[in-house]
Order: sequence, then C-alpha cells, then structure tokens
Amino acid sequence: MARPAAPRPVASLERFAEVVREFELVAAHSLEEYRSSIYIRRSAERLVQLSCDMAVEMNCRLLAETKAPAPGGYEESFKSLAEEGLLPGPLAEKMLAVVDLRRSLLYDDSPGLDEQVHKRLPYFAVLLREYGKHMESVIDSLPAGRRR
Repeated sequence: MARPAAPRPVASLERFAEVVREFELVAAHSLEEYRSSIYIRRSAERLVQLSCDMAVEMNCRLLAETKAPAPGGYEESFKSLAEEGLLPGPLAEKMLAVVDLRRSLLYDDSPGLDEQVHKRLPYFAVLLREYGKHMESVIDSLPAGRRR
C-alpha cells in the first residue's frame, strides 16, 4: 500500500492558525480560573505542546525545501531556519522560549509552574501569531510547485 502524501504546508499553516486562536482563548482566563479548572490548565498545556510541535514540523518542511540539513531537535529547527534566512534571528530566539516551556510542562513538577505558565500564555499567543504570519509570508514566497 502506498504511503499517503504528507500534508501541504498551507494546510499545516491553516491548522496552526486554528491552534493559535484556541491558544488566545485559553490565555484569556484569569489565574484563578486557570488553577481551578483542570480543563483550562490541560488545554493550555496541550496547546503549548501542539503549537510547538506544529512549528517545528513547518520548520523541518521548509528546511527540506531548501535542501538544508535536517535539524537535530526542536531548538535546532528554529536556529537552522534563521541561519537559512527563512526566519529572523530575534524571532527564532523568542520561539526557543516556547520550546523551553514545552519541556517544562513535560518534565518539571515544581509548585510554581502553573503561575509561570499562566503568566506566559498571553505573550506566547502574540508570539505564535507573529511566527505564523511570518511563516505564511515565507510559504507564499515559495514557487507554486514547491508549496506541496
């Protein structure tokens, strides 16, 4: 059986935009609501992970398009994209904070983590929107045949 074709970057970008909109909704909750609702807290955690994973996937697709070496991890995908001139260096550096938060959510069980996550949500919502807009312009600049 043939393998299904990989999703087009445009479809990935549309799904990423949906995740950012969901992220903004979760970020609008107060700290009290965040702490008192497992659903809000888990939604925020999941959206951090999902947005980070989707961004890295888009990074890897674009790096493959430019025939750049495959990155060795999450951080390297943003750094490589910046080195290839496909993502501004300052934006790549800011996106590393999302990678750090993702890692903290998976491996850190410190008592103050909820407050740290909640405090960062509005900033990350803006950051992810900025990243998405930039990636949209990069994808739009690709020749039509390479936008798979």
